[in-house]
Amino acid sequence: MRRKKRKRRIKKRRSGNHTWRPQWLYIYWNFPFLWIIKIGITGRSVNTRRKEVDRSAPGWDFPIFAIYLYGAYYCEQIIHQACTLLKVGFWGSGRTERFHILALIPAVFIALIWFVIYWAGVIAAGLIFYYIISKLY
Repeated sequence: MRRKKRKRRIKKRRSGNHTWRPQWLYIYWNFPFLWIIKIGITGRSVNTRRKEVDRSAPGWDFPIFAIYLYGAYYCEQIIHQACTLLKVGFWGSGRTERFHILALIPAVFIALIWFVIYWAGVIAAGLIFYYIISKLY
């Protein structure tokens, strides 16, 4: 009796929520609803995500801030918690990620702090490595 070959399943790299993989954290500004911004993340390009949002939500969204972060999902969750009082009822894709324009200030601040803290650790590790190597020679 001949045995059937099993198809080997390839593990996909996780790039969605609850991951530390790098993703884009973006902020869109909506026209004609100028008092509304959208704060979200995407593993693809910021413009690809913008097109998806534009198809399902009223108005046009324009990217006003985007940064490539490690752990962008967790940074986004912190931003959403910090801006809870500025949440705005909206509809379409990402309707729970819509905030009043005033949320722009803490969102950009938190994202930049997150970016600096991550890269400060990487730079510190590099400097320590350089120091150790320079002492050997």
